[in-house]
Amino acid sequence: LLDGKSGAGKTSLLRVLAGLTAPDSGSVRLSGSVLFLPQKPYLALGSLKNLLSYPSATPLPEDAIRAALEKVGLARLDDELDVVADWQARLSGGEQQRIGIARALLHRPQILAMDEPTAALDDASAVYLFELLRQELPHTAMLCATHQAVLRERFTRRIELLERA
Repeated sequence: LLDGKSGAGKTSLLRVLAGLTAPDSGSVRLSGSVLFLPQKPYLALGSLKNLLSYPSATPLPEDAIRAALEKVGLARLDDELDVVADWQARLSGGEQQRIGIARALLHRPQILAMDEPTAALDDASAVYLFELLRQELPHTAMLCATHQAVLRERFTRRIELLERA
């Protein structure tokens, strides 16, 4: 759990670890694949299959995509894998976050950097999806910034970020 007051730099740290932002000074070196799950997942215009395969440029196998959709509660989208749409406009915030978690299940990163990954979901759904990640990705290091108490209590390790003086 990455903990700290608002503005302490939790999101900034996660973005640096994921390689999306350069650090102000120094360097960060991680060994292994990293996937970043932001609060609002990146959903480019395109097919659902390509959306779930992102960041891979090559579409992943449809059977794996269907299995991931079912696990995250989006099995109703099974028949729409080749549909090209503005998924950001079509899916609710919670559904978009489920897409992000499905991506993690599909890509199986060694490091998963999560920033409020289930903030748009109710507590029961957030717990289910978090436990799903733990079960399906037992060897993945998970770093998470969240304000959801039901998720915060599930972490056994905590890193507190302090504000600069």
